[in-house]
Order: sequence, then C-alpha cells, then structure tokens
Amino acid sequence: MVSFDLVFKAFLNRITDYGLAELTDEEVEEDLVNKLVMALGKFDLNGDIVVDYNNRTLTNTNNANGNLTPNEIDIIVSYMIVEWIAPLKNSEEILKSNLSSQEYNRVAQTNMLDKLIKTYNDAEQRAERLRTRYSYRNGLLKRVKEKNKSWVII
Repeated sequence: MVSFDLVFKAFLNRITDYGLAELTDEEVEEDLVNKLVMALGKFDLNGDIVVDYNNRTLTNTNNANGNLTPNEIDIIVSYMIVEWIAPLKNSEEILKSNLSSQEYNRVAQTNMLDKLIKTYNDAEQRAERLRTRYSYRNGLLKRVKEKNKSWVII
C-alpha cells in the first residue's frame, strides 16, 4: 500500500503552483484527489491498482505486498502533471489575467498558446513513454514467469 500523501508529495515536488497557496487545505486535497483519479484512469488500464478513499491508500494487486513501485508512482505523477497542465492549455482567460493588457497585446497569443500546448504535449508524451516502458517490462516478466514458474529479471 502507498498513501495518497506520498504520491501527492512527489507531484508537488515536480510542479510550481503558487495558486495552491490561495486555496484551503480541503480545496487542495480535492484538487489532488481529482488529478490522481484522472491519472489512474490513464495509467491503470487493467484495474490492478485499488484505491481506498477511506484510508487514502493505493494498493497494487499484482504485487505481493501491495506496494507500488517507484516507477509506478512516477508514471502516476507524470499523468497528474498532464492533468495539471490541461486547464492552463484550455484557458485563454488565465493567460490574459497573468499579463497586463499591454503585454498581452504585445506578446502574440499564438506563441503563448503554442508554448503551453508544447508543454502539455511534452508532459503527456513523457507519461505515455513511461507507461509503455513499464507495460513492456511487466509483460516480458509475466511471460517469463509463466514459462519458467519463477521470476527472471530481463
């Protein structure tokens, strides 16, 4: 089992969002849980990760001790980052509010949006690469285990 707090801490260590300081603890928690749920939906396609909202834990049913590996946590956090960037990419109002009207008019909107979209695409591609690598490695290990009835590290 892995606590939500461990995953949230890993996520928060990889982003800078001063807007979180303006939210209540309950609002931050709700936002993080929503990002976690969305990230799990993109990563855990087989339903191997069980979410216990009461105890605030994640359990990997494919692992004997139920723990998530550091790679699994990294993939989940990467998808949480994708979810964190998505609203920014989709909101021109946020761009306008962060720039004075003079700056906003001076800076080409398309350049700002292009950079935001690139950041989103880069984050999404990283998460997809991590998931693909993880799935490939686990698929190979499972096939070797089924053949030899023992674990072999490839």
